[in-house]
Amino acid sequence: MYFIRTTIYAVDLFVYFSVQLPSTTISTTSATTETTTQAHSLAQPKNCPHIKKIKKGFVNGSGVIPGSKRTFSCYNHWKLSGSSETTCLNNGQWSKPLPTCKLKGPVINCKALGKIEGGYATKNYSFHGGKVVFKCNANYVMVGKPAVLCKSGKWIRNPPKCYAPCKRLAPPQNGLISTQSGVKHKDVIVFDCDHGYTLQGTAFLQCKDGSWNRSPPICQK
Repeated sequence: MYFIRTTIYAVDLFVYFSVQLPSTTISTTSATTETTTQAHSLAQPKNCPHIKKIKKGFVNGSGVIPGSKRTFSCYNHWKLSGSSETTCLNNGQWSKPLPTCKLKGPVINCKALGKIEGGYATKNYSFHGGKVVFKCNANYVMVGKPAVLCKSGKWIRNPPKCYAPCKRLAPPQNGLISTQSGVKHKDVIVFDCDHGYTLQGTAFLQCKDGSWNRSPPICQK
């Protein structure tokens, strides 16, 4: 009967086997497989995309690096649907999806506004949250705010008014116009007489919505 004695030696990357028999010694070597696990470096944090605004609401906060926060709120008469806060994560994504603003209660539109004298509408939206923006014709003067906003079926203010210009006046006989700022609403004109003539009437006239507030004066000796 033979007895086999096996000895394993670890030498660098090889394993050496020695097998001894009574009369014969057989030696062999085999290469081992080296498995190397490389440590992966941690991924670099990424910036998140900018969030500039949400429809019918506000965005508060700044910065797009990981850890940055944004909070959200809505206009009056609108309520937030979704999370009011989100945080920038290391993977460059926001932790929560963007919320939306929904109208509180039923949608009530406003009655359409008519034209204004001496002016026109550049935008005309009568739905809730919409607005009408007015402009005046050339040489007309606007009194009031140009934009009117619709809220819950009511316009928040009255439309503006466009006041008409006055006709240009000629100087009186034997006189002159010493000062004239123009012929628009609230513009002033000042009359004077030639040497030796006296002004009869009021020297100052003011334009008021298309008409001078007084009759022009005359110059008499």
